[in-house]
Amino acid sequence: MKPLKLAEDVLVQNIDNEAVIVTPTGGMITTVNETGAFLINFLKTHEQSDETSLVNALMKEYDISKDAVVDDVKAFIKEMKNNQIIS
Repeated sequence: MKPLKLAEDVLVQNIDNEAVIVTPTGGMITTVNETGAFLINFLKTHEQSDETSLVNALMKEYDISKDAVVDDVKAFIKEMKNNQIIS
């Protein structure tokens, strides 16, 4: 599976437990909740991340089962790709 990475021009600002993500070339501003902020920040610091590593990171951080996060991670990746935030 190809590693996921943030688009080069994406700017991320953490505010409280959320993150505001700006894509200057697309002119989009996206806000994500605490879990989304965790995943975005994980991608910023782990260059070889893929869907499995995001699932494992969430399981460890929030002490939850794989079944509880797999679909959410897939949906998050799809939305972030659609918004050109990750590739």
